[in-house]
Amino acid sequence: DCLEPTLGALAWPAMDRRLGAAQGEADAAMTLVLSRLDEYQGQPNALFCADEVFCGRAPHRGTETCAVVEAMASLEQAFSVLGDPSLVDRLEALAFNALPAALTDDMWTH
Repeated sequence: DCLEPTLGALAWPAMDRRLGAAQGEADAAMTLVLSRLDEYQGQPNALFCADEVFCGRAPHRGTETCAVVEAMASLEQAFSVLGDPSLVDRLEALAFNALPAALTDDMWTH
């Protein structure tokens, strides 16, 4: 899946911090990653547009369920390491906007 590097980018600042980077460097890296994704790929559901490939900000394209849950896991990990409450706000937005939109009542879509 070509989105794996992007989802890894969400996790990298926290992992870099755990490997010894200064808190300020890790915070700046996370801010950069999120701001670039929001600016060029951001969607109202708080994630980026991606259905195997990036699709910009096109409103008629979607985001796969795996991208939503992997982004949620990365943000949870990032919060546990970096302690930035805005990461939990973004995680909550994904949980209440992007995740329900990626599923149907019978849980057969993805």
